[in-house]
Amino acid sequence: MHNFLRFFPVFASTLGVVLAVPLNVSHTTISPAPSPTCTEATTTALPPEQDCFYVPPNGWETKEPGAVLRHRFAPQQPFATDTVNYPAWNILYRTTDSNGDPTYAVTTAFAPKDISTPHAMVSFQFNYNSADVNESPSYGIYHDIKPKLWISKYLQHGWFVNLPDFEGPLAAFGAGHMAGYATLDSVRATLKMSQIIGMPRGADQGVRYAMYGYSGGAFATGWAAELQPTYAPDLHFEAAGLGGLFPNGTATLEKLSKLQMSNWAWSSNLRSVMIGLGTMHKKIREVITSSLGKPEWDWNTVIRRLPQEKEVSRLDLKNAVNTAINSPLVRNVLDYDTTLGSHGIPTMPLMFHRADTDQLSAPEDTQELKNVYCNSGASVFLHVHPNTWDDPHFREGLQACLSEDIQTFLATAFARRLYPGCGTDNRPWGDHQYGPIGAR
Repeated sequence: MHNFLRFFPVFASTLGVVLAVPLNVSHTTISPAPSPTCTEATTTALPPEQDCFYVPPNGWETKEPGAVLRHRFAPQQPFATDTVNYPAWNILYRTTDSNGDPTYAVTTAFAPKDISTPHAMVSFQFNYNSADVNESPSYGIYHDIKPKLWISKYLQHGWFVNLPDFEGPLAAFGAGHMAGYATLDSVRATLKMSQIIGMPRGADQGVRYAMYGYSGGAFATGWAAELQPTYAPDLHFEAAGLGGLFPNGTATLEKLSKLQMSNWAWSSNLRSVMIGLGTMHKKIREVITSSLGKPEWDWNTVIRRLPQEKEVSRLDLKNAVNTAINSPLVRNVLDYDTTLGSHGIPTMPLMFHRADTDQLSAPEDTQELKNVYCNSGASVFLHVHPNTWDDPHFREGLQACLSEDIQTFLATAFARRLYPGCGTDNRPWGDHQYGPIGAR
């Protein structure tokens, strides 16, 4: 891999920017639903704020989680201009937010040209990391190449792909329960669409499914894995992969508050987290505005002005985060909705991977989560990759996309050749040995 990148420096540089940056740096806006003047997209994709498809029908609140509320053949096929045009469908479905209230979300299902044996589906949680509903993957995929690069690899294996907008209609970035519930319900909804999307079903040809996500996508995947035993016991995942995970939300916010001083992308990310959590949890809004030194701002003003550095400097943002996380109200929300390890023990085999010097999360946090799971009988294998890069979190994501190791792990899971156990490996990409979780 390193030789390939060395001999193709322009390609490597371009692809590094395209693949590795997991952060949204646009100004953040938010909308709970499309406007009353929305139009349903027909041949050209529209932003969720403008597309009536994203408005649930009357009575949706009474439906069960995972119920399909409406569906359509995606109006503008994401792979239409590619060599292979993989068909895609949008599915609006009922789910649950972090407060336990009914909400809804959209997922996009993709079908391969040649279906694998065994029949399989990957639920891919893309790290869109944004408090802007218009950055949701169901629409973002039309102008962002990153999710397509991941998805095309899965489709080439003959696997169906599920791509959920797991932050929901309010783009509640950082709300763990919302992300986990929406991910699980997206799988339920896509499986219910099996006949329409050409997915084989039945006792003799049922589809096997697994999850993967990197960075913010690992956040959603991890929450789905923890919540599945109690929220969705009807689902039976073969495995889940989490890359660049940050299990301790409070610790990651503290790291972000320092990193953002020299990098606008991190600052934008931090601002989006504050907006996302405040949007989901109204009780912490006053703490946030007070910490920002803007007690006169209502929440709509926060949404509009916090993303702008001229309104809130990076130093003021750093001080605000340090003040806010010492508030008992905020600390309770962070413990409840951003920190893994106390909401359930995953029943599916797990694979974690991270750079040894990942700047978003201390290695001890990942090791502690692994220990919690393993001590309770879960199967977890951890890959810790030696790092010599300047930006380890980004580059780990780049390597994960370019390497075949993630696909190998998923293929082994679909073949049901993973077996129980826990282990750790520090071999580099391309030389993974699965140890306790590996091919029998």
